[in-house]
Amino acid sequence: MDAETARIPVRSRRQAMEWSLVLASQGIEAVIADPRESSGWGLLVRPEERGRALSILRLYKIENR
Repeated sequence: MDAETARIPVRSRRQAMEWSLVLASQGIEAVIADPRESSGWGLLVRPEERGRALSILRLYKIENR
């Protein structure tokens, strides 16, 4: 992943792993950000893919209620 990334906050390591798989299944590369290196768990994606990633995650949450 390039040094220039956009961050999507997540609640836990488990959620970060789950959501990274969801994004990978849609062709979006996401790197799990360690909470010790930033402010809590997060997913790092390319800035130009952040909007699409958020839309995919929103749909995933709706489908898996």
